[in-house]
Order: sequence, then structure tokens, then C-alpha cells
Amino acid sequence: MMTSGGNDRPTWLRIMENSAIAEARARAFLIDRFWILERSVDVDGADYLIQRRLTDRNFLDPEPPRLGVVQVKYAQDGNTTHYIPKSYVCAASGIPFGEFFVLVCMGRGDGEVMHFVTARDIAAHFTTVIDTGT
Repeated sequence: MMTSGGNDRPTWLRIMENSAIAEARARAFLIDRFWILERSVDVDGADYLIQRRLTDRNFLDPEPPRLGVVQVKYAQDGNTTHYIPKSYVCAASGIPFGEFFVLVCMGRGDGEVMHFVTARDIAAHFTTVIDTGT
């Protein structure tokens, strides 16, 4: 059983706990600012679908409101690495999607921090790596 950082809990358990913490924090942050739309599966990096609180437009309009896609990550510290498929962030043309965001939660207790990062920020400031499958 693998453990890390002097912690007596197995790695898989810490990952599950961190994921639950991040999703709960993200939901609390988002629900205060957007309408959150539920969906039964997480595909294309969408942990949450969000909609601006618009009451003058609906999904049956010729130009329906746009939805935002939010992927949630938990970073244990500044050395945590996360990988996000480029297809979530940019169109095939390389142009970042205006509706894709990553919400990174860090810290615990009074040290909680969240970073709301746009696809444009990711494309401009983060490194692209080739997935070698290993």
C-alpha cells in the first residue's frame, strides 16, 4: 500500500478525499455566481456545466445562452501536476475555447485558495506535452 508525505492513509484514499473536497468547494463557489446544470456523466472535462443567470433568454431561442464547462482540480501544493487534454482547451485550429475553465482548489481550513483559469490562460501560460502513453 503506497502512502506519501508521512501520511498513514493510502494514496488512492487521499486522491478520493481531495477530489471530494475540490468538487464541494467548486460547487459552493459556482452556485453563488452561476446556475449549475446537472448531467449524468462527466465527458470532455465537464465536471460542471454553468450558465450565466440570464432570464431573458432560453435554450429554444435562435441564439440560446452559451454554457461554460468547468473542470475541477485539487492541488495538494505548488508541486502538484495536472494534465488536461488539449482538445478540452482548444479547437482543432488551436484557438482556445471561450467557455472552458479550470477551477483549481488548494489548501485546507483557513488556507483555502481557488484559482479560476480560462482556456485562453491555459493556452498562453502552460506547457503542452506529448502523451506518450507511458
